[in-house]
Amino acid sequence: MEGYVNRPLSPAVRRQVGLAMLDEEGVSLAARAFMKMAARLRSEGVLEGARLAPAGCT
Repeated sequence: MEGYVNRPLSPAVRRQVGLAMLDEEGVSLAARAFMKMAARLRSEGVLEGARLAPAGCT
């Protein structure tokens, strides 16, 4: 994946990242790219235990 670097942290830490929007049609190109990358990484197993919640879910 171009533009993406994965480096282990020492000590290993977990981070949670959230993205809130009113609707998907109005998001910026950067937010759309972030959502696409997160979905792809999750499907590839890179984001173990990641939860991508649909709109209205928390």
